[in-house]
Amino acid sequence: MSITRTVTFAAAVALGSILALAVSSALQAPHCLQAAPPIEPTEYARGLGEAYKKATDAVSPAVVHVASTRQIGALGEDFFGRFLEIPRDLTALGSGVIVKPDGYILTNYHVIKGADKLRVKLRDNRQFPARVVGADPPTDLAVIKVDEKDLPVAEIGDSDRLAVGHLVLAIGNPFGLDSTVTQGIISAKGRANVGIADYEDFIQTDAAINPGNSGGPLIDIYGKVIGINTAIFSRSGGFQGIGFAIPSNMIKQVLEALISQGHVTRGFLGVTIQNVTPDLAQALKLTVEQGAVVTEVMTKTPAEAAGIEKGDVIVEYEGRKVIDARQLRSMVATTAVGKKVEITVVRGGENKKLTVSIGEQKAEETPVPGRARGTSIERLGMQASDLTDEVRKQYQVKANRGVFVFSVDAGGPADKAGIKPGSVILEVNHSGVENVRQFEKLLKKIDPEQNVLLLVQERGVQYYVVIRPER
Repeated sequence: MSITRTVTFAAAVALGSILALAVSSALQAPHCLQAAPPIEPTEYARGLGEAYKKATDAVSPAVVHVASTRQIGALGEDFFGRFLEIPRDLTALGSGVIVKPDGYILTNYHVIKGADKLRVKLRDNRQFPARVVGADPPTDLAVIKVDEKDLPVAEIGDSDRLAVGHLVLAIGNPFGLDSTVTQGIISAKGRANVGIADYEDFIQTDAAINPGNSGGPLIDIYGKVIGINTAIFSRSGGFQGIGFAIPSNMIKQVLEALISQGHVTRGFLGVTIQNVTPDLAQALKLTVEQGAVVTEVMTKTPAEAAGIEKGDVIVEYEGRKVIDARQLRSMVATTAVGKKVEITVVRGGENKKLTVSIGEQKAEETPVPGRARGTSIERLGMQASDLTDEVRKQYQVKANRGVFVFSVDAGGPADKAGIKPGSVILEVNHSGVENVRQFEKLLKKIDPEQNVLLLVQERGVQYYVVIRPER
């Protein structure tokens, strides 16, 4: 309190001095000073407010309330005191946006997952039963439909045209509060590894998104849908300034595929890839730490036909720079089957352009290996054995050669590098491995003070790891 008073007193003294000087100057000046006119809202502010209103008016009629109901069992007692499983309804609330005038509605898969009944309410309070047209869990998108015509629709825009800092509006039904609009900016683009979907390329925004907003649109200042609000990062379950939306350019292909065929067909290249780490960049003699390292080229695939080789680093795809493996995976998946694409790879320190005809991705299950004991590889801190037919059959290993990792010492070099039990080591410093004896010979040739580069296969996927020497 004393500090505040002191500052106030000093300010008063200073103000008195300034006023005295101003009066003195005014008496000497030919014209007296006049009070400044009151500050009015600028044209910019008025224009921005009108832009918000126009964008909201354009999209809000197409935003719907989605009620997803499923039947669950609950324990109850009958007249004789016996416990019975009595079915009851559990309803989840979400949002959606109409994208076709004949009743096609885009929403999140998790909004309608497991629903026995779906009901949609429009902004004008009309309600309709809805059915699922198609769902795509890998992107957390779904399309539902109501039997109605001439419905208001929202236009889907181009999410690639937006940048961090651009203004956006989120529209939805948080906590059941219909047609709620919040405003913010794009905080980041290309967010991945959030753990929500298999294909993640999220727009991050600080526009308030809460439970119930899922499936609603994120729009730009022109009233175009540039994302579907999907999730929030929160410790409390409520808004904390971090929300995620699926970008519209990922949505477009999924939307049309779900409407036309009920499922999504994805592009396929035929490689396994991993990110470029500082250790890998050094081991592979790369000048930049970005791109996707090819760890395996599958036979009879588009990649093999195009001449892609193991150890290549894919740095461009259709003229776009490849930052990491996640980004490349999404770009390939969203490419039309049969389309010819030019890619750039770094091979032996030189850029090489290749043309690949994208194939169709097919789902395949991968078995999970078990554990056992093997020969101790002390330098790496693990136990391994030859990959015999018996081991291959018992642990359902797909590799035809290599050294099978039975167990890994906690805190040892292999453990720190991320090698897991059930993995198969295929190469040591680019030299193929056929058995444990050869593996140990190759390790002895490497100075104990040098890193060891291993090519490892785990659950059918190949990747490189770098073993650092123990200090």
